[in-house]
Amino acid sequence: MRTITRMPRLHVRPLLLFAMFGASACQALSPAGRILEKVPGHQGNNWAIVDVPSGKEQVLPRTAVAVRGTGAELWSASHASAHTLVRASSDGSIDFFDSETLQFLGGFNLNGLPNTDTPRIVSSNVYLSPDGRYVAAYWIPKYRQRTPEVVVFDRQGHIVQDGSPLDYDATAYQNALTWLPVGDAYLHVAGDRLVLRRIGDDKYVNVPFPLPPNAMQGSPTIAASPDGHRLALSLPVALPTGLGGSNTYWLMFVVGLNGTGMHQLTKPSALVLDHGWEAYHVSPSWSADGRTVFAVVGHSQAFGAPHYQNPCSNVLALPADGGVQPVDGERDPPALTVQTANGTLRACRHAQWILP
Repeated sequence: MRTITRMPRLHVRPLLLFAMFGASACQALSPAGRILEKVPGHQGNNWAIVDVPSGKEQVLPRTAVAVRGTGAELWSASHASAHTLVRASSDGSIDFFDSETLQFLGGFNLNGLPNTDTPRIVSSNVYLSPDGRYVAAYWIPKYRQRTPEVVVFDRQGHIVQDGSPLDYDATAYQNALTWLPVGDAYLHVAGDRLVLRRIGDDKYVNVPFPLPPNAMQGSPTIAASPDGHRLALSLPVALPTGLGGSNTYWLMFVVGLNGTGMHQLTKPSALVLDHGWEAYHVSPSWSADGRTVFAVVGHSQAFGAPHYQNPCSNVLALPADGGVQPVDGERDPPALTVQTANGTLRACRHAQWILP
């Protein structure tokens, strides 16, 4: 991992992307577009693109290891272009597709990269740059290495940037990564700091990342807004339950890209808290107009049934500037969920809005 110690003055141009938080209150709306998600109701919980509002699914092609049940895969779309998808498989393949035709556009395999030994992606997602030229993730390039590191590849598999300029527990932040919508800048969380970097530039900017009350360090997920001014993020928060103890819930927040203006969007419903059920509000993404934050409620068991696995639930559509909404992923009002011609859209922990 490279160590970069150079810090620019705070007036350098990249810091302009750390804009002050501020927006007028508005109402969440279901998108007139498409959502990439892991869909319920198919063998292996296939990935699909769902058209909103028709509800029509376009199931995405699966790798051989996923079909056999011996491996897993992740899909992601560029936030700025609906014409590129990336699929990362546990067999090491990173493949690119046209999202309209699903035509294969090339790719590479991690196992063929120099100076690696059984490399693997360890983040829960892979992230396409706005122009579709780069893919970022956390990985472990050699199996004996214990600590993951952030890495950016081009479409041919060349490493164009790796490591972080700050020291932090990368294992606890390996899912806190997002591209900004302007240029080729990306952001990651490094402990109590937000770090902004650009491809091809050793300079970086970092600002404090203060947590709200009761929130815990580690395991956030983040997504930059379309205007590059804010982040939607899922943070672990300890809350008391009706059983007399407490649970850790991952809840949705919005914060300015400079670390200010943090406000909460979700909380567990009274039913969830009273019964002490687990719930995770995860997979944040934004509508194109920045008015709506999408998320998925994940459960470690079927709703209210602790011995049955069922991680699939409602896709939430939350007003980005609204108040705190009680949600549980099952009994949420239609105004807080994505509605299609087939009813409330459901997903299995992963959902990402993409352009029409």
